[in-house]
Amino acid sequence: MTTLSSKLTAFAAAIVVNGLVMGALGFLFEIQSNPHMSVLSFARAVAAHQWLS
Repeated sequence: MTTLSSKLTAFAAAIVVNGLVMGALGFLFEIQSNPHMSVLSFARAVAAHQWLS
């Protein structure tokens, strides 16, 4: 049971980290393409991060 639990925990952590990395990359590219929307992008990134954690 402990092995299964640790594998599930590692899998969940990998999904969260992957989501944060993809969100950060999307955030950076969105700032570069449209600087006027950067504040909204930042707010969305923060909201998504709060929702995930």
